[in-house]
Amino acid sequence: MATEMKPRKRPGVLVVGSLAGTEPLLRQLEASGRFEFNYVPDVRKAKALLLTKPSVVVLHMPEAQEKADEAFSYLSLLRKQAAVVVMSGAPDMRLYLSAMTLGAFDYFTSYTPVEEAERVLDNAVSRRRKAA
Repeated sequence: MATEMKPRKRPGVLVVGSLAGTEPLLRQLEASGRFEFNYVPDVRKAKALLLTKPSVVVLHMPEAQEKADEAFSYLSLLRKQAAVVVMSGAPDMRLYLSAMTLGAFDYFTSYTPVEEAERVLDNAVSRRRKAA
C-alpha cells in the first residue's frame, strides 16, 4: 500500500510596508511559488499577522529619512518574531549599514536579481528552522 505524501507547506513571508519601487521583484518572487506571501502596509497592521508566525519578514524601507527611522524602530520587535530581511527601492549604503547594525538578517533592493533574493529568503527560512 502506497503512502500518500502531504504537500509541504510553503514558508510564509510577511512583507511590511509600501510596495512602491519594489513590486516587480516581489511579484516575481511570489510567482516562483516557493513562498506564501502576505502584505501589510505598516508595522501596526502587521502585529495580527505576526501571530501566524511567518518564516521571514521583509521590511520595506522608505526612502524618506523620517519614515525610514520609524520603520527601523520596529526592526527589533520584528526580529523577535522571525528573521527580518530589509528591502529598499534603491541601493543605499546608509540604509544597508543601519539595517545590518540593527540586526537585520540580510538586505536587498529592487535591483537585486530574483535568484539572489530567493537565496536570501531561503537562507532566512533555514535559519528560522534551525532556531525552532
